[in-house]
Amino acid sequence: GQTGAGKTYTMSGDASNYAQRGVVPRAVHHIFREMDLRVEKEMVVRCSYLEIYNESMYDLLSDDAAGADNLVVVERDGMTKVRGLTKKFCSSEAEALSFFFAGEVRIHDAT
Repeated sequence: GQTGAGKTYTMSGDASNYAQRGVVPRAVHHIFREMDLRVEKEMVVRCSYLEIYNESMYDLLSDDAAGADNLVVVERDGMTKVRGLTKKFCSSEAEALSFFFAGEVRIHDAT
């Protein structure tokens, strides 16, 4: 999308205003709320954060800045995955959001 169109704001929202939170914080809340309601099932949540910028992929949760060179799109059995993408285990909504906001600071800003 065009620079300044509001893509990041739509996904992240306003961190200082709970009512104005974005798609990702709302989805994370919904996932963990549903998990709390389904105590009879054991579930695991893993978070990844991939940015595609100027046709290049960036792993926003990787501790290795050169790790982007190892990212490979793999399509198999009707599924698309990115091999080499960091996956962080999340035990709570707060932990998942902390990974999300840590990745936010690594986003490329074209403005």
